[in-house]
Amino acid sequence: MSTVLSPSSSLIPVIHPSSWARPGLAGHHRVFISLSPYLCAGIHRVETGTNNDIHISHPLSFSEVHNCGLSVHRAWDLSAQHLIELARGDAGIGLKTRPAQALSGLPLPGLQIAPHGAPPGSWLSHPQTFSLLDSHITELLDTHCHYLLPREELLLAFPAYHPELGATQRWLRRQNPTLSLGAIECRDGFPARVEQHS
Repeated sequence: MSTVLSPSSSLIPVIHPSSWARPGLAGHHRVFISLSPYLCAGIHRVETGTNNDIHISHPLSFSEVHNCGLSVHRAWDLSAQHLIELARGDAGIGLKTRPAQALSGLPLPGLQIAPHGAPPGSWLSHPQTFSLLDSHITELLDTHCHYLLPREELLLAFPAYHPELGATQRWLRRQNPTLSLGAIECRDGFPARVEQHS
């Protein structure tokens, strides 16, 4: 079966734990790009429904990417460009934010990030999109940022080395995380684990 791209469907990168890249775990011969020792990106097809709801496919296989007439690297780059286009509105790229404390009712520092059109974690799965997001959030918080991504659909940004980061990680541990609870920073566009300072 081949994947055919139509006006209502295209590719986006989706972030996964690096364990997904192991053979057999997500299916034979799926395309994954290593982002760090603990995170990888899958290339997925996204379809926009009639009500502008989105449906994300399984990670594409090498043959599905090839049948699109693309190399893996080109598909990854196009998926990042499409992610940006999904978030683009009349006023520019739509990255909704709200105070992180609205999420839990606890006095959490920082922001919850919700881009339009795709899971927030997708924005960390390509250097172009992560650099763009980091630049915007750094400007909003007026300082270098660290991120927490406990699940693909939940992204939080904090001032770097904020003293409440540990309390936030403890709260997130009770929220069924599927990804690492370690703090992440944008390093040359890639998600890099933050070394904790004592």
